Formats: sequence, C-alpha cells, structure tokens
Amino acid sequence: MPSPETTLTPELQATICQLVEDGNRAVVAAMASGVGQKAYEAWITKANKGIQPYEDFAEAIGAARAQAEVDAMATQKAGDFKNGPSTAASAQFFLKTSRAKHYAEETRINIEVEGQISRFLGILRARLPEQLYVEVLTEWQSEGDHGSIGSGGASPVPSNPEPKLLRAVIDVDSEDQPPS
Repeated sequence: MPSPETTLTPELQATICQLVEDGNRAVVAAMASGVGQKAYEAWITKANKGIQPYEDFAEAIGAARAQAEVDAMATQKAGDFKNGPSTAASAQFFLKTSRAKHYAEETRINIEVEGQISRFLGILRARLPEQLYVEVLTEWQSEGDHGSIGSGGASPVPSNPEPKLLRAVIDVDSEDQPPS
C-alpha cells in the first residue's frame, strides 16, 4: 500500500508525469508510482497555495496532460494504421473518455439525462397518487413533444417542469402519504 508520507522528488515527479503523458489520470499515475491518494491530494492543495516544489509539480502534470492530448489528437487525425488498425480508434477513445468535456459526443449526455429523468419519473410514480401522477405527465406532455424514454413506451420527458407540479410533489411528500 502506498505511503501517505511520500516525499516528492524530481525522479518521482518525472515518473508520474510520464505516466500522465502516457494517458493515465494524475492520481492514478501517482498511486502507481507509490504515492498514496491522500499524499497526492495534499500535494495538489499545496500547489494551489503556491508552495514549492508542489506548484512546479502541478504545472508539470498539466504539461503532461497537454502532451497526452496533443499526441492522441495527432494519432487520431492521422489515422495511424502503420502501428495497427486500432491505434487511431484507441486515440479517439482516449480523447472521448479522458477529455470528455471537449471530445465526448453529445449523445452520452443525452443518455445520462434520460436516465436521470427515468429515475425521477419512477420516484414520482412511487410517491404520488395515480391521478396526480397522470396529471403531472399530462402537463409535461402538453408543453410540447418531448419524445419518450425507456423501453416501457411513451413516458413523456419533461423539458421544463412547471413549479406548481413540483409543489404538488413536495406537498404530497411532506404529508407522508403512502404510495397509492
């Protein structure tokens, strides 16, 4: 198990940065190098306060992340088939998963939102009397064509729930009514 007391040395920093440049997350690279997660987090806290050598360490991590992204983008754009047909696809996967904010497809976000909406509708169904649940769904559907989610058919997706409907949910919940 990594020690939380690990000392940051130039050699350790170089090892961690190389692992980050190879595409690993910084905390994973640190842990693989024998640095405990708490020690790594303490280093980053010190870096954010401008304490040396931790500030330089954080800058080096940032540079390694940037180089990993540049290398992956170059590989993906080149469609690097000389090193095997999956190299470009691997680079694309790396970019989409490790730099999702910039490279992930919008459909991933839509799936997450639909999943959250499905869970929300399940909670509503469990907590609201059937008639109120139907009124909530009807109101959402009347706001426009929101499509459907899940495999159970045409469950309306809320685009902007009406405050009065949310108040109704809160009122029901605060009365501790059992589901009907």
